[in-house]
Amino acid sequence: MIVGLFPELSTTGGIPRSGCLTALALASFAEQNGERCHFVSLSDPLGAGSLKTGGREIRFTGCAGSKMRFVSTVCQLAIPQPSIVVALHPDQAPLLGATKILAPGVRSIVVVHGVEVWTPLPAAQRWSLQSADRVLAPSEYTLSRATKEQRLPASKGRKLAWSLGPELDPRLDPSARVWII
Repeated sequence: MIVGLFPELSTTGGIPRSGCLTALALASFAEQNGERCHFVSLSDPLGAGSLKTGGREIRFTGCAGSKMRFVSTVCQLAIPQPSIVVALHPDQAPLLGATKILAPGVRSIVVVHGVEVWTPLPAAQRWSLQSADRVLAPSEYTLSRATKEQRLPASKGRKLAWSLGPELDPRLDPSARVWII
C-alpha cells in the first residue's frame, strides 16, 4: 500500500494542485504495481472525499483540520505495513517517524515546495526531513536551499518538477482541453 499525506486536495492553489497531480501519479504507480493507495487530507471536509483529475477519480479521507484525527488516521494506515508513505508538505513530515515505528520497512518521501524550507525549520520538522528516504523539490534552487538550511545529506534530495497536468496534453483535441487560469 502507498499512503499519501496531503495538506488539502479539494481547494485551489499551487500546493493543492501539485497534491492532486501527485495523487494522480501515485494512484497510477500503485495500479501498475498491483498495490492499493490511500490518501489522507488534513484540511478537506471530514470523511470520504473524491475529486476528478486527469480523467480519474482520486479518493481520499478528509480530516476537517483536526490534527488528532489526521495523526490517528495515518497511524491506522501504518499498521498494515505500507511500502511507501509520502508527505506532501514538511509540516506533515514528523508523522513519518511514527509510521516508521509502526511499519519499520516503510520508505518515506517528503515533498517541499519553496520558501517554507529556505530557512531552518523547527527541530522536529528538520529531523524528519533528514531521516526521510527522499526529499523532493520542484527546482534546483529550492533543493539547494533545503539541503543547506535543513542540513540534508545531498544524496537524499531530488528535483522533481511539477507537472502541467494531463488537461494540457498536446494530443488532446483543443476543444476538449480544460484550461485553468
